[in-house]
Amino acid sequence: MSGHSHIIRGDTIIDKDTGGIIVAGGDRSEERDYAVVVKCGHSGRGFYTPIMFSVRARNIEDAKQFALQTQRVKRDEDGAVLICMEVSHEEALLIETINDHDPFLRSARLDGDDGLIVERRIVEEYIVEANQDQRFLDKMNRDKRKKVEDHGMKEFKTADDYHESYVLQRAFAPILRGGKYVCKRTVNKRDLLDEYLFVQTIRLGFKGKKTSVVSLYLQIYGPDNPLGIRYKNGVISYKYNGEVVKMETGEKIANYIETAFKKFDTKKKYIETVEEIESIDKVAAPRVSALDRFNARLAKTKALQDRDKK
Repeated sequence: MSGHSHIIRGDTIIDKDTGGIIVAGGDRSEERDYAVVVKCGHSGRGFYTPIMFSVRARNIEDAKQFALQTQRVKRDEDGAVLICMEVSHEEALLIETINDHDPFLRSARLDGDDGLIVERRIVEEYIVEANQDQRFLDKMNRDKRKKVEDHGMKEFKTADDYHESYVLQRAFAPILRGGKYVCKRTVNKRDLLDEYLFVQTIRLGFKGKKTSVVSLYLQIYGPDNPLGIRYKNGVISYKYNGEVVKMETGEKIANYIETAFKKFDTKKKYIETVEEIESIDKVAAPRVSALDRFNARLAKTKALQDRDKK
């Protein structure tokens, strides 16, 4: 696969123009897994779509370079890498599985005016600045000023305008601070990853009933996980929309789960099934799960959206 100015051969990245090696291949046993959030194009002029990719590399700088060579990434854009962090192998596999079911990445033809893209895309920072500060526009270099002139002044959404399920958009879209819209801010990478996997597991695992997604989440977060997923004797169970859902894992996935559970505190007595949770809840004080809290936020967001439409 070749990029605009780089060529990838195996685990080596070569500058297409000079022939120089950007990332040298080597001992693959030294490689680690990384999650990289990057800006992707095909989102309309002056916008990008944030996507989280998993990359195997020997260090964080190599991981960024490999992520930049992924198709649809705005590799020539300043600040195309939004965050990069080391993750576990199971987290990397879950990110890959999420992307395997992302229509933005799977579509052969992308249109910046497509409804899904419009819903997910984020305005570029220079458009935000140009919309509100003539001094910034005056100081802007010729190329960016030309982009602003070509794209025009655009309306844009702030972080709060995105649905709760759009975790990356809410992390990187502009916010209003001190009377000015700003894009750059500190992001807690670990919290962002946790919330992203939480939401995607509800979307693809619970709603889409994809066993691989639920299984990987269970392997990552263990028996006492935020989504209340339980495992016992080859059966995964969880509560969704007030109903108990059960999944047969098969021997292979069961082995993965049971092996993963060994790294958690085996001395702690975990509740193993949804039925046990329900029986305890009948005699104990009601508890609000992370999923219940998330659903409550979604309901609140929908109510506000419905109110605004009236």
